[in-house]
Amino acid sequence: MKTIGELMKPADVIPPSASVVEAIQKLQHSESGFFVVTEGKKVKGVLTGTDLFEAYYHYVACHYPAQRYRDQYTDLTQYFERKKFVDENKAEFAKKTVADIMNPRPKVVQADVQVAEAIELLKTFDLKRLTVVDEEGNLLGTVDRLDLLLEELE
Repeated sequence: MKTIGELMKPADVIPPSASVVEAIQKLQHSESGFFVVTEGKKVKGVLTGTDLFEAYYHYVACHYPAQRYRDQYTDLTQYFERKKFVDENKAEFAKKTVADIMNPRPKVVQADVQVAEAIELLKTFDLKRLTVVDEEGNLLGTVDRLDLLLEELE
């Protein structure tokens, strides 16, 4: 039985100081849609497109004047005040960094973990990918759930 160290692939990395705009641009060109946030080789967190989308919704989109409620604005001043608030939040969101949005407590495993155990971790924590580190917490790579599943079935 193989270990995840034998199946892992190089990780897409991004520094915690990168802006959310940079992260979105990098994610658009990423096959995995998953970044390990590192300082040097140390893992500081993980970031996905879902993390960015949910953060955007939390900070900005949930404040949009909803189409179905627009007729309730008897005074257009209310509508434009809300729109101004949203525009200001967009500008503030664009200034945020990866460190503000990332998951700072990623699930990490060491390279000697068996495939069956890694599959159990993915299922338990509803993950698509695991970050692989050495004994000092330095990034070694990532392993995808489909790679693990394929290995189990071959």
